[in-house]
Amino acid sequence: MNVEERPGYYYKQVAKTFGSYVSIFDGTTKYEIGKTLHQSAKPSHEGGYYVYASLEEAIFADIPRKKGGMFIAPRTVLQVLCWGTRIDYDNGKIAFEYLKPVADMGFPTGYLSTKAGKQEAKAYLVGTKRVYRPITSKVLENSKRIDREETKRLEEEVKNAELKLLQLRKFSYLKDCLLYTSDAADDLLCVDLGGRRILKK
Repeated sequence: MNVEERPGYYYKQVAKTFGSYVSIFDGTTKYEIGKTLHQSAKPSHEGGYYVYASLEEAIFADIPRKKGGMFIAPRTVLQVLCWGTRIDYDNGKIAFEYLKPVADMGFPTGYLSTKAGKQEAKAYLVGTKRVYRPITSKVLENSKRIDREETKRLEEEVKNAELKLLQLRKFSYLKDCLLYTSDAADDLLCVDLGGRRILKK
């Protein structure tokens, strides 16, 4: 255990739902960009905010499933500033006393919380020389482009469905009118409301 008085940049994997950042583990702790959080960091996982020194470590961090948590929620990685009491654990995990989110770094497209999904994401992020490629502007912009195209396609489907519904309503109205007025064209006074011809004597 030691104390870092000067803030340093680290990375934390969180759940992202409806634009909000929430702890995957407990499902209640919320994070906001620019807002400082404090929790005493204690040994044996008794407190503190858990982060990683690199973006890649945060992406592939193994977060245990807990009842009430957000294990199956969409995820992202926050770049955070951390300082205060520091406790280092195995696998690169670090607990800090103070944490301040500063940026949303995104997540690899197609990431899953399974070993197979992690291998697929790692194959995308790591080249043949095992050099890490940050998931910044290019990956995020491609993901946004796909979302925009999907949104546009869905809007077109809704528009076409509304036009078809409007046409069906107009056709149904005209059909009803024709059925009622077909016999009335000969002699309006000789047809009752049921469309039956009344014979004059």
